[in-house]
Amino acid sequence: MEAYNVTDHWKCLFGEYRIPHLQTPFFLVASQYDSFQLGNAVGRRPQGAEEVAYAEDFANRTATAVRAIRQQWEGKTVKLHAGSFSSAVFSWACYNHCTSGGRGGFNLWTADGTTMDTALQAFLSWMSSGADLSWMDNCTGFACGDGCSRDHFQAQPTVAPGMRQVV
Repeated sequence: MEAYNVTDHWKCLFGEYRIPHLQTPFFLVASQYDSFQLGNAVGRRPQGAEEVAYAEDFANRTATAVRAIRQQWEGKTVKLHAGSFSSAVFSWACYNHCTSGGRGGFNLWTADGTTMDTALQAFLSWMSSGADLSWMDNCTGFACGDGCSRDHFQAQPTVAPGMRQVV
């Protein structure tokens, strides 16, 4: 709260203002088409050209913010008792919200071809993958992420060699 004057203390509630002040590694997860935020802004799942255009702009702004946050941490590592850690970002172009607690959100759906499970394990250094700790969908069109399509929901997760699947 010291970073902001009294009238701006509300900024401590929002990641975009708080993250630049963090001194510890973090694993950021963001749905580019966040259904909670879009549902509240639009009143339902976006329909029609104007609402879809709004959602696509929202997704572009979300992806830009996530990339900027990642760039702020690029090359930074923090030495902890278990080793050196950097921060990670995981952002899919899906129309969903708060899915990490379920099997689909953690073990099936993907960002940039990687499940949240596999990304989290890489972040926690459970495997030495040489990954840049950034998994982001980069596509065009409403909720366009390959890893969140209806066909993908039926697929079985792919677990990298040496990894374990958390169920």
